[in-house]
Amino acid sequence: MAYLIQNTVPHTLTIEGIDVTDRLQSFSFSDASIFRNGLAVTSGTITLSTVWDEAPYSSYSSGEFRRGNLVKLDMRYADDTIQRHPRGWLYVVASAYDPESESTE
Repeated sequence: MAYLIQNTVPHTLTIEGIDVTDRLQSFSFSDASIFRNGLAVTSGTITLSTVWDEAPYSSYSSGEFRRGNLVKLDMRYADDTIQRHPRGWLYVVASAYDPESESTE
């Protein structure tokens, strides 16, 4: 198991052009091994809080974002530079609203 000290903080998070930075609760990404298939596959989750004055949901069964929406994540580094996260060009595979935690994953 590796220990990694990361001196970065999220700067901007946009999903299909919508800035959701202020709603970001957490994000976690991981890469699958490329040993046998030769293709790097990144998967993970982004959890966003709910903004109640916007009423984004008409139904709990459908998520706020659609499959294929582009996700861009920019990070602010310790030297105060802003750069795209190494996995900062992602696409939505699924989106779901959790009424218990009042968040979108």
